[in-house]
Amino acid sequence: MLDTNIEVTPATDGATMGGESSPPPSPSPEDMAAHDYQMLLPKFKEACDPLSRRQMQRVVDALMEYPLENQNPRFSYTEERNAFNTGMQLLDCKLVLTNYVLALTKNKEKMEEFKAEYDRLEAAKGKTE
Repeated sequence: MLDTNIEVTPATDGATMGGESSPPPSPSPEDMAAHDYQMLLPKFKEACDPLSRRQMQRVVDALMEYPLENQNPRFSYTEERNAFNTGMQLLDCKLVLTNYVLALTKNKEKMEEFKAEYDRLEAAKGKTE
């Protein structure tokens, strides 16, 4: 008689039944933003080095105004445009990271509120017993 009770154990080396390895987990948006931020910050500093004070002022103004002014910034020099594009990418990364920290802070505050409520209920329960 054929034994149908086969014990299946998962592969420990990441291999699947077909001999292929499973794909690695995709990084979170926060991890990607942190990685991109670390990569872009030196590039931004490097792009800003050759700029004059006036050119740097135009780049900073454009970074602060765009896209709120609903117009694309115009630059006379390629160096300004490169610094602006890198700066916009940095600001995008910083927005993702700031939103993540804000969400963590809100979650921490909620957990503290729940803990305080739980402690209050436990204390009230102890008084009634």
